[in-house]
Amino acid sequence: MLGWHKERADFSAGVGIYAPTGDFEFGANDNVGLGMWTFELFGGTTVFLDRAKSWNLAAVASWETHGEKEGSDQQVGDIVTLEGGLGKSFAEGAVNVGVAYFGQWKVSSDDFGSELTSDLAALLELDDHRVFGAGPEISFPIVAKQRLIASVSARYLFDFGSRSTTEGDTLYVGFTFPFGGSGS
Repeated sequence: MLGWHKERADFSAGVGIYAPTGDFEFGANDNVGLGMWTFELFGGTTVFLDRAKSWNLAAVASWETHGEKEGSDQQVGDIVTLEGGLGKSFAEGAVNVGVAYFGQWKVSSDDFGSELTSDLAALLELDDHRVFGAGPEISFPIVAKQRLIASVSARYLFDFGSRSTTEGDTLYVGFTFPFGGSGS
């Protein structure tokens, strides 16, 4: 991952590689892994809408492409995801409150290989995947005796426009812990 800082904007770009870890056997119903390699290219920006950098607008776009599933000739189609949000910082930038969003689209067809005919795939509309979501988000530090213990992010996303995918709202809570250094 690479990042750049400018006066009123930050930029990032990178590559992600996801290895097929976890037990996987094609056709099994107790798999904990996905049985495929995934490669992801992404880029994004945060733009500060005022000189004090208290209002921020962020967006990141990613493109996923997948290898064949182990033990088969099936391959998941490519997926594009756009996510970000609009926020306002408080407490000298320590707390950020805003609205987060995402959109995800399948941009190429799944290849079911010999396992499923293309006529059946078309009937099931398995290649017409899309989903959108938006909702509130907050991030804040946990500090004790002027020392950063952790950063917390929480968001609740209401799904809408789901097609050919699971549907349901999402609650995300993330913790980031500092390693090394003074932590202050």
